[in-house]
Amino acid sequence: MKTNDKILKAAIKVFAKTGYESTSVDLIAETAHFAKGTIYYHYKSKEEIFFAIVRRGLGNYLNILKTKLSESDDPRKQIETILYEQLTYYEKEKEFCRVCYAELWRIESRWQKDIRSYQAEYYQLMNDLITRGKKDGVFKEDLDIEPMTIALFGLLSICGISWTVFHKEITKERMHKTLVEVYLTGILK
Repeated sequence: MKTNDKILKAAIKVFAKTGYESTSVDLIAETAHFAKGTIYYHYKSKEEIFFAIVRRGLGNYLNILKTKLSESDDPRKQIETILYEQLTYYEKEKEFCRVCYAELWRIESRWQKDIRSYQAEYYQLMNDLITRGKKDGVFKEDLDIEPMTIALFGLLSICGISWTVFHKEITKERMHKTLVEVYLTGILK
């Protein structure tokens, strides 16, 4: 594993455990088993480390999602895929997701523009999918696409985080089935 990867992996653990405000570069260095200078060689600040984590995590998820969505042209199947892949990502990357949802809402910085671009790309994928499903007659004709996109994102975000943090006894398959039923019932023709 590269030094940069080790730094980011350690930083995710520290941010997830102590939160952004309580995390120091010293603590990240200690967790990564590097000298503080090594951290500063790769990153100028704690904020830069944090947003490197966010960019990498969100970018990885979008790449996974695009690959999985390309496996089917059926809008219903693609909605099911989005629901399943996001649950899978939450399950696999619990600490990263915990950090994102705990910290991103509070941090106002020059990085917000980068984060919004990932969110916009994610929303566009869902918008295009719902639009195509309407056009193909799979989804209701009178759907208001923008709120349905926000609803899908919100459903996944809140349920996914709640599931991975508080309801580990529920299987991913059971959670996925419920989310599919809840969301698709509202949009299928």
